[in-house]
Amino acid sequence: GNQENNVEAIPTESPTVAKSSIRLLLAEAARHEDWFIRVSDVTRAFLQTSEIEREVFVRPPKEAGLPGNKVWLLRKPAYGLVDASRGFYINQATKLVGFGMEVCKMDPAFFFYHSDGSTDKSEVRKLSGMVATHVDDSLTA
Repeated sequence: GNQENNVEAIPTESPTVAKSSIRLLLAEAARHEDWFIRVSDVTRAFLQTSEIEREVFVRPPKEAGLPGNKVWLLRKPAYGLVDASRGFYINQATKLVGFGMEVCKMDPAFFFYHSDGSTDKSEVRKLSGMVATHVDDSLTA
């Protein structure tokens, strides 16, 4: 088996969407006739994130046919690493914000989009979409 040492010092926080945010997304989707609900699961999610921020060495599988004294340096997070979910969340949140979405202040795993382009928080703004995330799964309306 694989083992990580000193995991106490590694940041692992990775927010997941609250049930109340899912209820809000579903209620808003029901109110808007032109909204559709989509569920998605990112295939090989951790491999599609940014490079890992620390050095992690693993022994190659026997099937690789390498001598037993060789190790590999991981460039991407792998399932089973304590910080893999956090890295994926940071990468996903950065991309969603880059697309113009805003992070909900009460739920950092819930994002929303206003199509009017206004950044003035005091105005009434048109809600145009929402994304609720749970690690590599998402609910979109």
